Amino acid sequence: MEYNEVLSCGPKRRGTHYTNNLESSRSQVQPGDLCAGCIVWLPPKKAFDSEIRCSCRACEGAEELREGGYNHPVVVLRLRQRQNSSVPGDLICDIACMTTFNDTELDAYLAERTRRHHLRSSIPIYRPDLAPAPDGVPHLYLEKNTMHKQSYVRLKHIYQIDASKLYTFTGKRSRAYELRLWEPSYVTLMHQFGLEVENWHDTDTIAQTATYRLDVLAHSHWYRPQHELQRHSGRVSALENHETANEVELDYYHQPHASNHYSRSQVANLDAYDHSVDQNPVDAWPHNTPSNHGLRPLGEETRSPYIGWLETLVYYAVLICILLIFWPFLVLVAIFGLTLVYFLILWKFWRFFLLLAFLRLLCSGQ
Repeated sequence: MEYNEVLSCGPKRRGTHYTNNLESSRSQVQPGDLCAGCIVWLPPKKAFDSEIRCSCRACEGAEELREGGYNHPVVVLRLRQRQNSSVPGDLICDIACMTTFNDTELDAYLAERTRRHHLRSSIPIYRPDLAPAPDGVPHLYLEKNTMHKQSYVRLKHIYQIDASKLYTFTGKRSRAYELRLWEPSYVTLMHQFGLEVENWHDTDTIAQTATYRLDVLAHSHWYRPQHELQRHSGRVSALENHETANEVELDYYHQPHASNHYSRSQVANLDAYDHSVDQNPVDAWPHNTPSNHGLRPLGEETRSPYIGWLETLVYYAVLICILLIFWPFLVLVAIFGLTLVYFLILWKFWRFFLLLAFLRLLCSGQ
């Protein structure tokens, strides 16, 4: 599997390794442990009752998460309370998928990203054991720990997942917040998607504030502003046209890079990956229109159903009261209006009516 032994948390103990067996190596995520920027595990497709579809405005739910996206790590972008639920911990997560692009190392990625659309629509996670990317190339940083394999966050789609389906990324007793993006990198990632940044809670306080945070979510109406993603399509278009990060005003955190050589085997991995992804240029990039990459506005979905019902009741009650109070006046206005229309017609077409009267008189005389 692609993500066996993905995380390296200091020196490994002899015989210890990470597998994709959820029951033996991972535990179900606790809602209070979830936070913006944490990296968790998406289980296999069989764990879901229905397919997972992209919630971006451009996709309109048409893009389904492919088989290869399951059983992989994901980054939690935002949290919200489930619609029509006030139970603390009943959460829905906005997530972005992660990949290794068939174990593609950073050097090969940098060399090929300008001509491969699926590479341009991703951002690498920095590994301290490797030389960093050159200036102008975006990078994400983890708060602590490192990824054992070079990993990348996909920027094309955002998915909504039931938080109860997610698992911790590492060991059975690990917590979701133990593997998390550095706060400035989280801000960078949200800007890449064009999303408004969530309130950042310090990792050391996540466990202590879990109850409070879940209660706040349970009693708040979470929404997505219409304007929040208007910047994303322009940035994606700029990257597609090979513009630099500075030209599209992206705020990245990077360090100098010394080497840009890559092996034939690394390029072979990229070529193999190219055959497994959709190469349709129409699908490759969303249309360059404002808010295309925005999540569909929840609008009425996030409101209590009682609010809409009450508004309708008040509207009809006010309408009935107006009719009951002013009906005599309305009747007089209607009569006056009809009379006025009648005389206007007579005045406008008096010659026609006079001719009709003359013809009738003539016919009656015969």
